[in-house]
Amino acid sequence: MCAGEGRIYKRKNLPSLSMPTCPQKAFGGVQGKESFFSPMRVYKILADGTSKNRDISRQELLSKFNLHQRDLRPLILLNQTPTILTRPKCYIVNLGFLRLVIGGDTAYVFNVDHRYVADHFMEDLTTRFENRSKHTQSRFEFIVLESALHVKMDKVMRDYTHLAEEIEASFEQLTAALSNDGLEKLLSQKKRLSRLETNVQQLQSLLHDILDDDEELQDFMLSSSSTEAEDEIEFIIEHYDEQVDHVLNKIFDLKENIEDTQSIINLKMSSLRNSLIRLDLFFTIFAAAIALPTLIAGIFGMNITNSLEHNYDAFIVICLVTLCIVMTVIAAAFFHIKKKKII
Repeated sequence: MCAGEGRIYKRKNLPSLSMPTCPQKAFGGVQGKESFFSPMRVYKILADGTSKNRDISRQELLSKFNLHQRDLRPLILLNQTPTILTRPKCYIVNLGFLRLVIGGDTAYVFNVDHRYVADHFMEDLTTRFENRSKHTQSRFEFIVLESALHVKMDKVMRDYTHLAEEIEASFEQLTAALSNDGLEKLLSQKKRLSRLETNVQQLQSLLHDILDDDEELQDFMLSSSSTEAEDEIEFIIEHYDEQVDHVLNKIFDLKENIEDTQSIINLKMSSLRNSLIRLDLFFTIFAAAIALPTLIAGIFGMNITNSLEHNYDAFIVICLVTLCIVMTVIAAAFFHIKKKKII
């Protein structure tokens, strides 16, 4: 299986291919067009948990872990889905901002300029090695992989919490007063939540694929296999799979709240539109009722001599008849509207 067709891979005897160039930054800031022998800035994690900055070339990396150039694709492709490649001598891990090559006693961390890598992952990894039990020592590769999954989930939770707070603020703003700015902001936040959901679902799919295949779990044994080691890696994957499920449930709940809020907003806007239509209808009826008296007034206002100019009683009668016509038209219009249940 090629590197772009799935997430977990077994080693196949494939010919070495040239690495496709990438015009954007990869390998923690190294341009894809740089020479195959150009050094890349990485954190090198040693077996005792100590780390140091150093430069390493692709050739050195491939030679050390007996890899093909195609194996490094998850470290280079910018839009790569969450990936864990198992190889006989290492794991190749892409968790978005966190990209690693993890061996049995050495690990290389790329994307060293990313704030989360320097401030969170390296700090968490150091703490884990400091707390490592001397009697029940976990394997080096398991510690690094677990730390990577932990920091990834920590960032996901931080992103979710920050976005949830923004959405709650938008809810309060829209509850207080409907506005176009508030609706546009909520729509933008919903799109960001959908992107986060997609990212978490990809991670969930990766972990499910590992847990569903016993052979895949066996591939995580870089050194000798044992029941304890298999149970440990399975426990690690299951633990973070549960965390992913928990986050997805929270995302689903938040999306439902957004959809419910949008439904309420639509109802309010429909009610407002109905009120405006009702008001417009009232004015239309009133204008229609006034039209006939206006016509009568126009006729009698012409400079044409008739026998009613000096008849005061005629003036009173015409005014009363006109008023009756207005009231009749309005009453008939409202009776028709009520009968047809227009409003």
